[in-house]
Amino acid sequence: MKKIRPLLSIVIPTKNRYDYLKFFIEQLKRINSSEFELVIQDNSDDNSAFSKYIETLKYDWIKYYYNSNCLSISENSDLAILNSSGEYVCYMGDDDGVTSDIVEWAHWMKNNKVDAIKSSIITYYWPDTKPGRHFNNSGRLVYKHFNGGIHFYDPQEVLVNVLKSGCLSLGLIPLVYHGMVKRDCLDICY
Repeated sequence: MKKIRPLLSIVIPTKNRYDYLKFFIEQLKRINSSEFELVIQDNSDDNSAFSKYIETLKYDWIKYYYNSNCLSISENSDLAILNSSGEYVCYMGDDDGVTSDIVEWAHWMKNNKVDAIKSSIITYYWPDTKPGRHFNNSGRLVYKHFNGGIHFYDPQEVLVNVLKSGCLSLGLIPLVYHGMVKRDCLDICY
């Protein structure tokens, strides 16, 4: 029987950070959908304990790949994306998280023929974060209030603005990292 292509691939390249990754996996359990996959691309020094952990989970939505070669983060990230199969791809760090309605956003993109989205920036400072010189953000979640608004931008105009600013930031350019991009757009790059 042919496996149905998932609507969404959440990809996570990782190396030697299993405590964070396990927490991420636990958070994904709350997504009540069979339309997504989690692709873990592991480049850790020793994956034996984590490999056993993954086997105990028995989630059909987890695809786990291990590569013991010395890889750059770019190479490990590329492998994560290449091993994914969803119509839309969302790249997250192993210490990140997603909301439980991420699959609904992928549906919204598909229904509205949107190639890429970028969310508002949300920052979480892990409890083991060292305090700054003037403040301690340890264990703090920082975000702008979401009013439900959606903004559409002209990609060329966004790119021109980034170039005019000297590329000091990526501005409003949608990214696969902390965003969601249609696979067809990513396939053009690969």
